[in-house]
Amino acid sequence: MSSEGKFRRVLKYWDLFLFNICAIIVLDTVASSAAIGMQTFFWWFISLFLFFIPYGLITAELGSAWPSEGGIYVWVKEAFGEKLAVMTSWLYWVNVALWMPSVYILFSGTLSKVFAPNLDIWSQTIIAVVMTWLTVAAGIMPILLQASGGDNRCCAL
Repeated sequence: MSSEGKFRRVLKYWDLFLFNICAIIVLDTVASSAAIGMQTFFWWFISLFLFFIPYGLITAELGSAWPSEGGIYVWVKEAFGEKLAVMTSWLYWVNVALWMPSVYILFSGTLSKVFAPNLDIWSQTIIAVVMTWLTVAAGIMPILLQASGGDNRCCAL
């Protein structure tokens, strides 16, 4: 946090670009794209022009028009009111709460096929739950250290 009590904006263009690439191209996407074959490139270009570019332009416009902290919550609140803003934020976090463990279940299943083919589903689930809680802890630790007056540089990943 800066001295004014606002978060410093430290993510640059390439940080956000590569962050979005990593969020989109994950293990399950690569596997299904390989199964589809060369048609994948056609559909990626269609997705690029019909979804990613408009989505990026909308986000850039809203981010520059309302530069205050809060992102999508602030945008929806100013356009449609607090009730829909709360619902939008809640739906976003529910989506993340379901998406993250599902990626870890896929990850643990894939790793078990490579390194431990006899690993049962319960062990894979335990691995996914542990990875989920490690991610939650990694996200919360800098906040807790900052609140306690500690140095949160040790939490940089």
